[in-house]
Amino acid sequence: MRKLFFKGRRAQKEVASAPDTLLDFPNMRDHEAIQRFFLQELQLGEELLTAGDWKKGVDHLCNAVAVYRYPNDLLQVLQQALQPHVFRLLIDRLPHVLQFRSVKQMEDDSEDSLVVRFY
Repeated sequence: MRKLFFKGRRAQKEVASAPDTLLDFPNMRDHEAIQRFFLQELQLGEELLTAGDWKKGVDHLCNAVAVYRYPNDLLQVLQQALQPHVFRLLIDRLPHVLQFRSVKQMEDDSEDSLVVRFY
């Protein structure tokens, strides 16, 4: 698992306990990569739920929600499609996934702002 540096013990604990499936977000400025990632995560989540692996399935669905342009619309669809206890797991897990996505976006933004010019 990739190490991220945060201030505060709580944030460090959350990063250490996060599954690897939550740390592989695409560059949030690359729309094609986001679309591929979204479809991949949605499919993986569905397959894992079908196989009975609730936790990993929910993690992948959370990843899809985190990068989707209209997350509330997707959540409404998922609420209708998922069993109530699975949807509850998704809602409980989503804030953690969104935190990791925001960290990834900050990393992408900082990499984009590093421009070296030689005169």
